[in-house]
Amino acid sequence: MSGPGPPPAHDPQRLALAWRTAPLSIDFILDIRAISRRDRDLIDSLLFATIIASNVAPLTQDPGLQLAYADLASPAPAEMRRPVSVNAVAQSMRIPFETARRRVRRMEKAGILEVTARGVTVPQSILQRPDFIEGILQRHDRIGQFYRELCAAGVLTAVVAAGGAGDPPPVLITNRLTWEYVLRMADEMIAMTGDPLSGLILMKIVQHNIRGLGPDELTVWARNPVAAGLPARTSSFAAELGLSPETARRYVMSLETAGFLHRSTRGAVAIAPPEEAPALERMALDNLANVQRTFARLGQLGALAGFEDEARPGAAAAC
Repeated sequence: MSGPGPPPAHDPQRLALAWRTAPLSIDFILDIRAISRRDRDLIDSLLFATIIASNVAPLTQDPGLQLAYADLASPAPAEMRRPVSVNAVAQSMRIPFETARRRVRRMEKAGILEVTARGVTVPQSILQRPDFIEGILQRHDRIGQFYRELCAAGVLTAVVAAGGAGDPPPVLITNRLTWEYVLRMADEMIAMTGDPLSGLILMKIVQHNIRGLGPDELTVWARNPVAAGLPARTSSFAAELGLSPETARRYVMSLETAGFLHRSTRGAVAIAPPEEAPALERMALDNLANVQRTFARLGQLGALAGFEDEARPGAAAAC
């Protein structure tokens, strides 16, 4: 899942905008994870999301199909979902094939995945379950909130919320593009840290570190996270992620050894190893580009029309 290349890193205004966007994106990604987790563990939740995103990829890339299957009254038929191999899922998540296979088989036995010779799909019955529909609606509402936050921050000044798809709400469009964006950025975190859970824990620590910081403070934090970041206690973020303190502590120690954390008696602060600093800046710029591209596509599909009236008042009028 490769994103668009970043603009030149020497553009200080765009880099400052990227750092303003980062905390909004982290909150959004972690909220989508929480909405989508249900009773699955973190790895199963990400694996399920990767599979369903792969299943609907042909729809996501085709504007005509997006509009044809836009809302809960018009879901795409089962034959339009593309199976994905367990090996492809394992490679995407950077986990061992046997781990992915074992988890897929377990979810197959629970009836939430189907496995055939062609690959893995999410069955039609799951897509019609009340709890799954509730998740679709919650993700749609959350991307509307994300849109309003980005408007208020001046991130989406060039996005046009074209009308035409606001009633009934195009919740399947917003969900497909939400997963595409979230998994793309998760892929970047996994590539940096080496595995999905380390990437998620590091993102959660960053969320704690920058909570409540204003735009100028975020710029200072980006240059000197140890001085400007608010330390995160393992017990706090472990509970929020649904991890045991022992599991969280083990990953924290591994991240510290790899140079991604500075720990003190007050808690952990995410840092970038010296060799990763350019990659972190590139990631922030990539995220900004991906956010703007995602909402430009949503605007072109008319999927922002239902959010537009709420985004206009006050500081959000830039949209």
